[in-house]
Order: sequence, then C-alpha cells, then structure tokens
Amino acid sequence: MSLFQLFKSAFRQPQNLLFAKDKSFPKTFLYLLLLSVVMFIPIGIEIENVVGTVQDDLKAITDQLPDFEISDDQLRTDQKDAGFIYQTDYLIFTFDPEGKREASDLQNDLIGNIIGVGLLKDQFVFAVTDENLLTSLVPSTLMKIPYKNIDSQILTKEWLTSTAQSSTSVSRLVVISFLIALLPIAFDFLLNILMISLLANIFNRMRRGTMRFSETFKIVSFSATIPTILTTLAMVLIPAFNANYILMVLTFFIYMRVIKPTLPDMTRKE
Repeated sequence: MSLFQLFKSAFRQPQNLLFAKDKSFPKTFLYLLLLSVVMFIPIGIEIENVVGTVQDDLKAITDQLPDFEISDDQLRTDQKDAGFIYQTDYLIFTFDPEGKREASDLQNDLIGNIIGVGLLKDQFVFAVTDENLLTSLVPSTLMKIPYKNIDSQILTKEWLTSTAQSSTSVSRLVVISFLIALLPIAFDFLLNILMISLLANIFNRMRRGTMRFSETFKIVSFSATIPTILTTLAMVLIPAFNANYILMVLTFFIYMRVIKPTLPDMTRKE
C-alpha cells in the first residue's frame, strides 16, 4: 500500500495499517516528518502572529528612537534623557544609553510569552521566560551580545527603520523561524513514537506476538495519524493543551486494535 492509501486507512479501515510493517524505513520516516509538520501548525500560527506583531511594534519603536550610534563599544546619542521602555502584549523593548538598567532587569520584567529586547549602554539583550514558546528555539533565556561583537555600521536607527518596513526581511524571518522551530518538534515527535514502540513491543512479547520491533515501530508510526490530527486541533483551540500524553495513549490504543488479529488467543486452552 502507498503512503496515501495508508493515510486513508487510518480513518476508514485501521486494520489495514498492519500493512505498514512492509514499508521501508525511509518512507516511514518521511511519513513521520509529515506528521511532525502537522504538529507544528499551532506553533507556526503563533510564530506568524508574533512576527507580524513585532514588525508593527518595531515600526512604532523606530518612531520613538532618537538617532544613535555605536562608538567605542558604547550606545551613544546626542539627545538627553533619551532612554525609554516600550511595552505591548508580545514585546518589551528597552532603549537605555545612560546605563540605568541591567540585562537581568529586562528578564525580570517578563511574564508568559512576552519577549524582551534591549539596547543597553554596552550590549544588546534578548530575553524570554522559561514558559515562552520560543524557549526551545534559543540557546539561552537571556542572551547578551556586547557591542564589540556587532558591526557598528549595521546597528543604527536607519537599519532598524529599513528592517521594520521591509516585507522581505519579515518573510525571511518567518521562514527561518519555521525551520528552526520544526527541528525540535520533529525530534520530540520521533522520541514519542520510539517510546510508544518500545511499550508496544513489550505488549507484543507479553501476548506472545511474533512481530519484530522494526515492524512494531512502522505500525505505530502510521497509527499516530488520527491522534496527531486530533491533538493538533486541540492545541489550536487550547494553546496550553498538553498533547504528548493524549497522543501516546491514543496511538497505543489504535495500535492494539490494529495488531489484535495477529495475536494468539490467550483464552484458548492448551
């Protein structure tokens, strides 16, 4: 059976998922990647919303920014008392050429999914909370980049204004964010499938089944079709919904239904 036929079987004739054991590993992993893309949809929607909102915020921020430059690894401007904090539902931006705030202050201001960005006196700061959806995409929840490591000719008000008004820059950022976000989701999804396969293999042995682990893994992969779609819909409607547990339980249940005809009757008397 083709991948598309197995996909249809997941909805119409789940027993036919037994034929998944004959699929090659490359095709099985391709199918898992497609399911990972489905799982990515809720975060993809969130990323697109955040990037679009941040672009609008950046336009408002550049309107407030005075002309500035990076000189001797320091943020400098001719305007007095130029520092300000701009806050929205998604972003807290801090402009502090006077050195009144520390990087830790920016992170302490954050709650939930709000992103913290700061141009401080001697460094650029990017911060998120531990609960933020972007936590898995960044190496640290508090990133500090000294201006000595940044090209001073790039980081200017003119560059920020141009970036805020450029649809090409935003589109590129969305694509890069999508690709970066998809990797941990695909890895986590594969790990869940492996865990279910391990439990399913133990179940097989307890029921005196003869199916090998590789065959079990393939059937489990295709059995995850409906659970993946259902949990994705749940996450779209309820962003805080914890999908992993439900995904694993539903997938294991469908798997047991699929292989039931292949297991010996434990009630038959010897």
